[in-house]
Amino acid sequence: MAYEPEVNYIIERDYFTEHELELIWRELDHLNRPGVFDPPEKTGSSLDLESNTVRKQNSGLWIHEIYHKPKFSAIFSCVGKLFNGYTYKYATHHYTNRGVLQTEASTHLISYYENQDHYKPHRDNAVATALHWLWKEPKKFTGGELTFTETGETIPLTNNTMIIFPSYAEHEVSQVVMNPEDCGKGLGRYCLSTFLFTALEKQ
Repeated sequence: MAYEPEVNYIIERDYFTEHELELIWRELDHLNRPGVFDPPEKTGSSLDLESNTVRKQNSGLWIHEIYHKPKFSAIFSCVGKLFNGYTYKYATHHYTNRGVLQTEASTHLISYYENQDHYKPHRDNAVATALHWLWKEPKKFTGGELTFTETGETIPLTNNTMIIFPSYAEHEVSQVVMNPEDCGKGLGRYCLSTFLFTALEKQ
């Protein structure tokens, strides 16, 4: 039997405070309206070599493309708490995670999944990836779980949760299923992604 190393991640539930959530939802509700979110081919995705198509089906926005000064974004400010001890906790969780301490740059992507949206197996071009999962309650969808495909481990999807893991770990998001009457109302699965780079990689 081939040895499959574990993915050394940390997960934090109830990540954002009630005040932070209020600010984030106000901004998400403002942004997620017709004509604002970009299709997957414009937010970056690896290609499926067999079909020459992008590996994901969802919509999204890069924070740095929305705001000339990202500090004015509540989302940018709230996900920034990642650097208040969480990256150190991740680095000390396992020796293979220590490279995150040498990262000097980050980018932030808002992704939104509705009915039939998904992300096929892929790796991120960064040192570490932090995902923040959010949706409005009561939950109006099923699916959307994160799986590390090389180990077969599926992470239970819970609201207001952050997970950080090495970007080289291949992962996928299962298909989201929603009733048609719930679509187009911002009731799907949000993911606020932060990608951490060294200065050289960011260039």
